Amino acid sequence: MSRIHHGDGGPIDSLTEREREIIRLWTGGKTDKQIAGKLDISVETIKSHAKHILLKLHVHNRTEACYKFWLSQQKQPPKRK
Repeated sequence: MSRIHHGDGGPIDSLTEREREIIRLWTGGKTDKQIAGKLDISVETIKSHAKHILLKLHVHNRTEACYKFWLSQQKQPPKRK
């Protein structure tokens, strides 16, 4: 599976492209059933990806995972010299 790297070395970087796609759809309010239909995979496959996402992000639930992912997508202010 391919991975998308942003270079910060954090847990978000450990997600596969598919896992990122799923978490983006979660943050958009989609259910597992809706995601499975959109991606043409089973709900059980979504649940399997969900377990991997939670482990990789070191969180206990999907809400925490979405929040952590959302934070990672925010632009960081430039560092002061």
